[in-house]
Amino acid sequence: MKPIKPMLAKSCDEDNIELIAKKQRSTVAEIKYDGFRIQIHAGKNIRMYSRNLIEIDNELFPEIISSARSLPDGVWDGEILGQGTRREGHSAIKKRFSSAYSKDLIEQFPLNVRVFDCMMFGKKNIMNLPLDSRREYIERNVSEGEIKKAERFEVAGANEISDVYEKVLSMGLEGIVCKDSQGIYIPDGRGDEWLKVKKFDSYDLVVLGLYKGEGKLSELPFAAVVVGTMNENGNYETITKVGLTDSSAVNEVYEILQGKLLETAPENAVFSEELKKLSWKRKVPFAYINPEESVVLEIEAQDISRSRNWHSCGLDNDGFAYSLKIPKVAGIRYDKSSSDCTKTSQIREIYDE
Repeated sequence: MKPIKPMLAKSCDEDNIELIAKKQRSTVAEIKYDGFRIQIHAGKNIRMYSRNLIEIDNELFPEIISSARSLPDGVWDGEILGQGTRREGHSAIKKRFSSAYSKDLIEQFPLNVRVFDCMMFGKKNIMNLPLDSRREYIERNVSEGEIKKAERFEVAGANEISDVYEKVLSMGLEGIVCKDSQGIYIPDGRGDEWLKVKKFDSYDLVVLGLYKGEGKLSELPFAAVVVGTMNENGNYETITKVGLTDSSAVNEVYEILQGKLLETAPENAVFSEELKKLSWKRKVPFAYINPEESVVLEIEAQDISRSRNWHSCGLDNDGFAYSLKIPKVAGIRYDKSSSDCTKTSQIREIYDE
């Protein structure tokens, strides 16, 4: 059987937890495991696929394959996890894919799988069943060895969701996924049926360009900025665009930047060539700032992603660069100069954790 495109979770700001109860008919909160998405096709010949539907070499995960033999035939959705801290867990998984792989790694860095969904049971497609019904297949059939059930909590209302979220954070985990218990499995879907809530991380980023606003925001000197990190060569690379809709914050930043605005990007600010394409026209700033004369903003974001986009942070020859998910301005770092900002190497390390 061909692999099934996985259902994905939509991000939800931790400040908007109260909206989850309104968007979902009834909610269950699952721990958001920070590992490697895996799809297990159990049967006579066990196959495993990554989130991108690439088949995984079974020899790399012998303990997972051994436990998968106890699963009934079907397609199971889950996450491979390492032991220890987030960094240690990620490192353990990556070692399995490295050229230095050896059987000794299995004992030194054991892995397990947390199963959170079932799409096929035998030859029966159960994706159109409610989540609670699909979960029953997991409850009855997942219990042995290195393949375990994902932990979940029954919640009623925003207060209980917040309590579970805080409990999970106190366990050193990154967040929860709130799922509509009556929702069906939608391959490649990303909607309100699955909403992930995770702690925002903070970055100190340099303002590299400004954007005009629309409507009432057009009355402000600017309404959004593009901010960046410093790379190994001392140049600055863009990583996200973020809005400043509070007029007092805009004026505070503008007071620092006025008189320093440039019509073209300075040599020490790296902007992607993608911005020359018509499709990215709206991402071109109307004004630029020399990073060494600019201001550092504290930016909070839910996650770092890496994709083909219009940014230059960590840009490689294949067009992949880092960007931030759900960024928001937390404040101005008057105590930091541009050289004190978050480095591209730090972004890379955090992403690789």
